[in-house]
Amino acid sequence: MEKAANKKPEEILQQPIEETGLQESMMQTELSQEDVLKMFLEAADYKSDENEIIAIKIHRNGKQILPTFHVRPLNEREIDMAHKKATRYGNNPRGRRLPKIELETDQGLENAWIIYLATVNDDKEKLWNNRTYIRALQDHHPEVVFSQGNEGAQAINMILKAGEKAYVMQKIIEMSYPDDVGGENESDNNGELDYAKN
Repeated sequence: MEKAANKKPEEILQQPIEETGLQESMMQTELSQEDVLKMFLEAADYKSDENEIIAIKIHRNGKQILPTFHVRPLNEREIDMAHKKATRYGNNPRGRRLPKIELETDQGLENAWIIYLATVNDDKEKLWNNRTYIRALQDHHPEVVFSQGNEGAQAINMILKAGEKAYVMQKIIEMSYPDDVGGENESDNNGELDYAKN
């Protein structure tokens, strides 16, 4: 069977119903098939959907300390990347040929990476990747070594206090793991979930 990833949308719509995994009632007309495809494509575009992006303002002692920036939801791969970027790895004690093991994770840096990855690209370039700001931070804090490719997350880690990072993280987690995923009718018919019905 040809993989769905290699098919064009119109080819997916022409598949037999049993290969789509969709309920037959949703596939009665060509229009409903197009609607389902639109739903798929819209759902996949959550990273650029303006309804999924929120503005973040950080205040300290009643004063806004950074320009307003915008964050979006993250997927599991991005959250895993943040963890890996903030983790130090070492040789496996069972043998050098085995995969490296995690030695230590810098939780503050991991949170900074999550904020960095969730920041929309325009704001990321204006703030976290801005060479002028990075150089100024390096001059102001010569004891900190900025490593290439990590400057943005390191800058966030330096600038924001733990509670400020926690506040932004909470907003990102709320977007990435929303409470209303199942919708209103998640448990109809005596508590049976929709996916369990056949």
